[in-house]
Amino acid sequence: MHTQNRLVDFINRGSTTPTRKEYSDYLAWAAGYVQDQGINVAYGEDVIAIEEEGEGIVQVHSKVLATGITRIRLASQCQSIVMPVYDLSVAQEI
Repeated sequence: MHTQNRLVDFINRGSTTPTRKEYSDYLAWAAGYVQDQGINVAYGEDVIAIEEEGEGIVQVHSKVLATGITRIRLASQCQSIVMPVYDLSVAQEI
């Protein structure tokens, strides 16, 4: 909101609930920030499970909304951010 000069208006509004536009802008900003850190962001997928593999590695299971295909990615945990290591996509309908 600060970069779009809306922070003061938001604070002066007296509400802690952002509008849909503000929330959408925040999500776009957050995704852009993460991508700028070199982390891929997958759109159009729902995360359906996260399983710990050990040694800081997790399996992230997601469903591609357009196709129903389940994808499994191995990722390493680093400061509460899941970072892709490699993709083990499986083509199966659930």
